[in-house]
Amino acid sequence: MSTVSWDDAKRRAEQTRQAAGHHVRTEAERAAGQRRLDDEIRAYRLAEGATAR
Repeated sequence: MSTVSWDDAKRRAEQTRQAAGHHVRTEAERAAGQRRLDDEIRAYRLAEGATAR
């Protein structure tokens, strides 16, 4: 059994997606997605705090 670094695994996954004709997100798209997710989590937590009072 061999191990693969996380960077190698990500690179292989991107190559596989490209070969299959799927869109591979850019670093800017990934960052924007993470910001959206963080915003949704923050909004959920705020809403939960408002209903708990």
